[in-house]
Amino acid sequence: MSEWPQIRRWIIGVVFLANCSLLFNCQPIKKLLVKPAPEGLMETAYTVRLRGYVQTVTVKADPAAVRAYISNPANVAIPGLKFEGAERSPAENLIPTTGQTSPFVVRAVGINIQGRILVVRSDEEKLWLLLESPFGFHIQRWQFKPVKDGTQLTFQMEYELQEKGIKGQLGKITELVGLGEALEKGMDRMLAEVQVHFDPSLEADQLVALGVRGEGYEAFLQVYETNVGISAPPDRVEAWANNSENARMLMEQFQMENQYFSQFLELGPGQILYAPAVLATKGLKSKAELFIFRDPDPESHGWKIFALSYGIGEMIEIQIEAGPGGSLLTFKIKSEIPTALSSEQVDLMMHLLGIPQMLRDRALRIKNGVEQIG
Repeated sequence: MSEWPQIRRWIIGVVFLANCSLLFNCQPIKKLLVKPAPEGLMETAYTVRLRGYVQTVTVKADPAAVRAYISNPANVAIPGLKFEGAERSPAENLIPTTGQTSPFVVRAVGINIQGRILVVRSDEEKLWLLLESPFGFHIQRWQFKPVKDGTQLTFQMEYELQEKGIKGQLGKITELVGLGEALEKGMDRMLAEVQVHFDPSLEADQLVALGVRGEGYEAFLQVYETNVGISAPPDRVEAWANNSENARMLMEQFQMENQYFSQFLELGPGQILYAPAVLATKGLKSKAELFIFRDPDPESHGWKIFALSYGIGEMIEIQIEAGPGGSLLTFKIKSEIPTALSSEQVDLMMHLLGIPQMLRDRALRIKNGVEQIG
């Protein structure tokens, strides 16, 4: 299969990010090379591994019936994982709507993982779920395609392999004990059970007898990170960014209705905001969807944003932590790397689009704004 459609969609997604003034103050790109970082500002670029799994099966039912059935987490539980907190009875196969959230607890290998499920896309053909937990994010994509025998159901899941700190150590342990392979077998079994539900003539044991029918793979995220110290405590930095006038300046190219903008300003610990928006750039307008997260810890400061446009999802993180002399402000952008491109090629493209420079400008703008009123 050609990689060009994926690359084209990725490029469109990068252009979307380049025009996103939620983080950046967009300016025409004048130079290929980024200027040296000013004193006190640190810039890094690196890659992060993703583990993925994809599988396609045929289900003897129409897409609407399949979509309704798998919308209940109790019907798509993965063997070996105990999933609590978002179940409904089999009779309650309610179609989720974009922006809907539910809490969950997963119990695996003696570890309890609490988190939230967020519906980021729900239509007749797709159901995309973003699962957030202290171990990071992972996304599930379900696709429903009508075929002669019913529905061609495709399931894809990707999750970040943490490589630093405690999360990284736990990730290495799970790899050593083969949790990734066990999950793939569990997902194959789960899809077999979905097939059997709609066609009792099948047997799940026979469907999985020849081994895992799907494909595990590794992918990579390109991460750009900018850090800058600010001579003010974290709560003052956050208050500056969350001021109505400053927030509108930071989000000037995202046209949100007033009700969503007000909710953004009032977003509290542990809350998630779904905000449909219009991205207006140089006379062009396109639909965008924002999913803005606040950490449940009331002592934390900052936002995590999942931005979806043109079918491309990008993760943006704004962290404000206590640091020497005040605060440490961190911006991160995580973009998936198409398999046909190397990280060096992606890095060149991101510099051509001026994204590292834009990150720098945004960080310094916040720093200068806060310190001028300090």
